[in-house]
Amino acid sequence: MDKLMEVNQSSSNISTHADNLDLPYIDATTGSLGQGLSMGVGLALASKTRGCSDGVVYVLMGDGELNEGQAWEASMTAVKYGLDNLVAIVSLNRYQLDGPASSIKPINYARVFEAIGWNILYGNGHDYEDIIRLITKHAGPGVADGYIPEHG
Repeated sequence: MDKLMEVNQSSSNISTHADNLDLPYIDATTGSLGQGLSMGVGLALASKTRGCSDGVVYVLMGDGELNEGQAWEASMTAVKYGLDNLVAIVSLNRYQLDGPASSIKPINYARVFEAIGWNILYGNGHDYEDIIRLITKHAGPGVADGYIPEHG
């Protein structure tokens, strides 16, 4: 836990873009926006095809990342393959690198996820007990979970 407080510090090996060569508990190195959910879909699909029934893949994303088409292609792929072992946690802080997310692409992300076929769970992203409650309320077979915490 102490290492997590060193994110992006010059003396730390934990950066904004996690590197699986630096941290043993990181499954994939990330970089470009939109990659995370695609990687999560791949890990969840591999787990299912290998017969692993007790694992869940969690993907942490920001709302700015959802402005990338790759994230929506991954969302649709998750539904196509019934990846009930995949949970996307989206932080709606309403900002991305170039400014407010709404000024770049004003999208109601929850509605798009629902239209694709995801089960959406809402909660307070600042309340750890609420996050845990929602994560343990994982959806049934054939439906990917989307957890969209409220900012505030």
